[in-house]
Amino acid sequence: MHRHTRSDNVYIVKSGEGLLTIENDRHTIVADDVVFIPAGTRHSLSNVSAGDLVIYEIYSPAGAAFDFIAEE
Repeated sequence: MHRHTRSDNVYIVKSGEGLLTIENDRHTIVADDVVFIPAGTRHSLSNVSAGDLVIYEIYSPAGAAFDFIAEE
């Protein structure tokens, strides 16, 4: 689990299947899904496919404003 204190996060799934945990909720994500994760929200993503999980990730703002805070 991790979070980004100032950056919103978007996942765009191109192929495969993932298990996305947002706070305490789990969601299966697959090709063509688009997920918005607001700044400060704890999340993690695992590949549950037999093959690759291919996603595009967008962070806003990016650059110097982007941080990664690991959670236990």
